Amino acid sequence: MEQNEALIRRWFEELWNQKRVETIDELFAPDGVSYGMLEDGVATHGAEHWKQVHASFCAAIPDLHIEVCHVIAGGDHVAVRFTATGTNTGPFQGIPASNNPIKIEGMCTGLIRDGKLVEGRNVLDMLGLLQQIGASPKIAEIAAAKRLEATSVE
Repeated sequence: MEQNEALIRRWFEELWNQKRVETIDELFAPDGVSYGMLEDGVATHGAEHWKQVHASFCAAIPDLHIEVCHVIAGGDHVAVRFTATGTNTGPFQGIPASNNPIKIEGMCTGLIRDGKLVEGRNVLDMLGLLQQIGASPKIAEIAAAKRLEATSVE
């Protein structure tokens, strides 16, 4: 279990914080699959596809930093809760750069076999990200109005 926790911490530190793309080849199984990183529920298959996903996130948020908040490991499974921060200085999934800072929460689970991630399932606060980069202004307006309404009631 300690090895699996170390592997997942290495994944976040090297891949996301150090932008060390080689970590994908070292830690992601050649036939590995990951869910929740792409829109419309499209899965990421294999290391080369993961490299494309990583590149698009890093192009949109080059200073992306992920803080691992909690890791739970049991058997060949790991679960992680994290906070991602950065600045949206590049286009994200067709949405122009906003130059806004972002902070989102996320969780993922991983299945590890023979020292490689073979399956990942990710849950990211994509709505929060879209609001922070200005892609969902109506939702942001509604949320701001509700906050204002809540403070005026007190």
